[in-house]
Amino acid sequence: MLKNSIMMLMTLILISCSVPFRIYTETDKFNPDIEATYTSQITVKHSNPFDMCEVYLQYVNIKSEKSNKLGFFITYIGKHWAFIGEIKLLIDGKVYKYSPSQSPHRDVGGLLGVTETSQFLIPKEIFEKIQSKGNFDMRISGQKRSFDINENEDLVDKMKIWYTAINKQ
Repeated sequence: MLKNSIMMLMTLILISCSVPFRIYTETDKFNPDIEATYTSQITVKHSNPFDMCEVYLQYVNIKSEKSNKLGFFITYIGKHWAFIGEIKLLIDGKVYKYSPSQSPHRDVGGLLGVTETSQFLIPKEIFEKIQSKGNFDMRISGQKRSFDINENEDLVDKMKIWYTAINKQ
């Protein structure tokens, strides 16, 4: 039991190592009209020895001739399922609620146990409100767990870089 806990802690430390912030753009080989621009994963919740999990956020823009979708990918990695089903954004005292835009991807295995990734589409106006306000709070809610991300200036700074990049294209 102690050996497993130590291995898990070491794995979390390795996973938590800082990854440089990058923006990627890819075109779908089978449908060249669809282009996705997304960021590298941003750690929004670090694990501790009592709560072995990590939560990551990525900004994403999926663009085609017919639509331009903005949003988040939220990835949870931990020992137990969270069953993420909603995010709430608190901006200037007002709460905005969003459900996943498609079925979450869930997987069992690896050193940490389970992985869940959900995509949330967010209106452009919300990203503009966040930029003008300069910060926001987020609650990621699941059937089994919830996580609060409070006034994360780093998230806003990286969002501004991504948002500027997608608007230049």
